[in-house]
Amino acid sequence: MNPTKLQFGIGTLLFGVLLAAGYLAGYNFGGNTRDAKVRNETISVVNYDVSEFLDSNAKQSVDAQLKNLRSLIVQTVDPDSWQQTEFDIEYYSANQSLVVRQSGSCHAVISDLIDQLREMRKST
Repeated sequence: MNPTKLQFGIGTLLFGVLLAAGYLAGYNFGGNTRDAKVRNETISVVNYDVSEFLDSNAKQSVDAQLKNLRSLIVQTVDPDSWQQTEFDIEYYSANQSLVVRQSGSCHAVISDLIDQLREMRKST
């Protein structure tokens, strides 16, 4: 008896490779999308060092300046979310920082806002 040889054309092999690549790309995209969704919905606490925005020689006290930064964030970043009890911002004048408990998507916006403030400060 003669053993049967399997023969595949180049088109069949190419189709198989593309099929596997498409599957893996879709699997990776689904995982990344799920991870981003979880990250955006997860509540976390982040300490933001805002000392560079505070002026100890200003007429306002450091506490008042921190309170103003806090108000800016609350009014700018998803204002309705701060009404929920699990979200909060506290300011600490001792280490010149804001401690924020908020969702990941809001932390991304807060981080962008602080970066924009830095850029504005550099340009003046």
